[in-house]
Amino acid sequence: VVGHSAGGHLAAMLMACQWQRYAADLPADLVKSGLSVSGLFELESVMRSPMLQSDLRLDQEQVLRCSPAWMPTPKTGRLWSVVGALESEEFIRHHRLIQQAWGADYVPVCEAMAGLHHFNVLSSLAEPGTDLNQMALTLCR
Repeated sequence: VVGHSAGGHLAAMLMACQWQRYAADLPADLVKSGLSVSGLFELESVMRSPMLQSDLRLDQEQVLRCSPAWMPTPKTGRLWSVVGALESEEFIRHHRLIQQAWGADYVPVCEAMAGLHHFNVLSSLAEPGTDLNQMALTLCR
């Protein structure tokens, strides 16, 4: 799976999900790999943003339950995390946090992409031959 921003959060949540809790016949490695682009991995900072909190209305319990960085490291798969090097310090912090939380074995790629910001990083993903495009293709193999 690949996700950007809140979608990067969802990619990590899919990786962390204990699928057998929902259906015993689902494989533990239902989602084998993920690429999170500018992902959000702890929602405390989202809860503290008045603009976002007015719509989301997160409470502390939801923040803990829905923050991949505070979940156990998944037992299978791998997550690659990338962020534009020109993004805000908060996005860069989240990007580093998931590798710190889950470890370099599970998050072996944790790269800040030079010259890219929160929006043009997606153009890089779609452009054949770019580093990010090649990462996505590698994960698909």
